[in-house]
Amino acid sequence: MTNEHYHKRQRVPKGTKRKKRRTLWVLCLVFLFVGVSVRQLLVSTYLIHPVTGSSMAPTLKEDEWVLVSKKEPLQRYAIISFSMAEEPGQFVKRIIGLPGDALFITGTRMVIDLDGTGKFLNTYSVDLSVSWANTWRGRTTIPEGCYFVLGDHLGVSKDSRAFGWVKQATIEGTVLFKN
Repeated sequence: MTNEHYHKRQRVPKGTKRKKRRTLWVLCLVFLFVGVSVRQLLVSTYLIHPVTGSSMAPTLKEDEWVLVSKKEPLQRYAIISFSMAEEPGQFVKRIIGLPGDALFITGTRMVIDLDGTGKFLNTYSVDLSVSWANTWRGRTTIPEGCYFVLGDHLGVSKDSRAFGWVKQATIEGTVLFKN
């Protein structure tokens, strides 16, 4: 073998560089499309919120972050995230009363039927603010599309006892887990 043989340049067939460049562009576009699609799916399904205040202690503590699913069903005792037009920020509370649950009010005390029979065999009882007790007096069920929510730390929680029903349209989703 001669030195000439080692120094000869190999010929690249015409169009090979162009095909490689085109393939690279197609791959970039595919990855971009997949990335945007995955991001859109995550944004349409999940939210992340910080916890402010101590109303959900000891379950959730201030400055923890929660992952909220927009797709989980709303069930009794689930922790939800929601907003209120009258109050700034996001709220994180526990669902106690569901739409259609039977209830009665005596004085400022509201009793909710938890077993769904209307026989009040399994109940939850809570004191309301005077204004909400008066507003709801005579009511026998939680309205459709509305929920009664409470914070886990009842002594400091601002919840349905103070601001009324939480409308389903204002609920962002169910808290899946905390950091």
